[in-house]
Amino acid sequence: MATSTPSPTPAVYSPVAEAERVARLESARRLLATPCYWLTVQSLDADSASAARQLDAVSVLLVREGWVQWEPRSESGFCLMGALECVTAPGASFISTAYRVLSLMVHVRTGMQGSGIAAWNDAAGRAVGEVLELIEDAAELARGWKAVAS
Repeated sequence: MATSTPSPTPAVYSPVAEAERVARLESARRLLATPCYWLTVQSLDADSASAARQLDAVSVLLVREGWVQWEPRSESGFCLMGALECVTAPGASFISTAYRVLSLMVHVRTGMQGSGIAAWNDAAGRAVGEVLELIEDAAELARGWKAVAS
């Protein structure tokens, strides 16, 4: 059964939350500097702008159509993986740089190896605000990559 969540209300700025967000992004950047990590620097160099646009589209879709758990799509909206698949160009694999950056941000938050996106999305107590925050962090990492890599 799908669980839907109403559209999020705008977040109130919190210096503590911002500091935690900066720490998550720095952790992700450190992981990217590790040669064995499966999201290569080369894939971000080649595709960071496209990944950021795709992640922005996922966020817009979830806000507009709704967010659900336990199934890719329902009458109430999309789960994170379903939204990512929906905004992927026809014929392209949704296992893209955007997918890999989302996986990296899930890893930073939870320590889950590989793709824990679906498990993270479906965790009991998960809220749409957390999902949108994860997407925002991933998009920021992708958008800011050129500045970091240079």
